[in-house]
Amino acid sequence: MHLTKHTYAVWSSEPGGRLGSAAPVFVAKEVPLVGAFDGDGVVAGYTVAHGRDGVAERGVLVAEVPGGRAYAVVEEAGLLADAESRELVGQQVRLVSDGKVNVATW
Repeated sequence: MHLTKHTYAVWSSEPGGRLGSAAPVFVAKEVPLVGAFDGDGVVAGYTVAHGRDGVAERGVLVAEVPGGRAYAVVEEAGLLADAESRELVGQQVRLVSDGKVNVATW
């Protein structure tokens, strides 16, 4: 997917010196991705994808798990509605793998 490389920039109306001379404020450390995972995790980030009709079709989340982070999907309609009604970051979830994909529930 598109979650392999992330970057950000801080923009200001005040000059900050020559291009490339500013030291980074924070440099992220690489976090290992865990493939198939069965167990508890904590939501680090998520999104809910919608179809053309506007109906929530699938949730995708990244969970902090022992040994790193794991991707998971959410397909149950009730859980998708819950994910859209409140903030899930920090929420404990249960991941179950079928060997190909991790499915999250809470």
